[in-house]
Amino acid sequence: MKYQRGQALVELSLVVTVLGLFLVWALPLLHEQLLERAETQEQAQIILRQASWRDSHELPQLSFEQLQEHYGYEQREAPNVDIAVSDNYAFSAAVAPLWDRVSEGYGLAMPIRNLYSMSLTQPNEENAWFKFVRLSDDWSPRQVADLEARPRKLTTSHLFEEIGVHRLQNFLAILPFAKELHSNQLKLGYIASDVVPARAICTREPCHD
Repeated sequence: MKYQRGQALVELSLVVTVLGLFLVWALPLLHEQLLERAETQEQAQIILRQASWRDSHELPQLSFEQLQEHYGYEQREAPNVDIAVSDNYAFSAAVAPLWDRVSEGYGLAMPIRNLYSMSLTQPNEENAWFKFVRLSDDWSPRQVADLEARPRKLTTSHLFEEIGVHRLQNFLAILPFAKELHSNQLKLGYIASDVVPARAICTREPCHD
């Protein structure tokens, strides 16, 4: 009986020792893999977030090498990246026939092909490691003039401009008591993009760096 108890203690000690050695070896490796996975996901989201903006400005897509170099990420072997753009989602399929006509008729560039997907694969592997999907807001203005022109086209007064109401305004402004009706005075659908509330203007030094 004593021999069996002694054997059980020896076996238990061996198991605990082997398990401890395994954990000492495996935990740093597991930590490294989890850290690599978390950093890859974080960098992939940054790349995908900038994808639509870079497309609109005809810039190359951000790469893992650039992020590791400029943002202080640990230097690792970059996965293979595949970014695709499509309009394969429910809202796009429902409104596409009408949306194209509205965009062309009003001169509004509001594309619905704005579903970005990113697939990451490890080198020498075919199956996707990660896959991210982002529906971008691709209706933002492309140039400064759009800040005024695009909102104006969405107002009801824009319809009056199209039929030439400004000519009627200029004609009525000939009357002495109706000078304020001139199109230079009464601007229908006017968008003041440069007007900023005084409380929103920053006067501290960091704002002027």
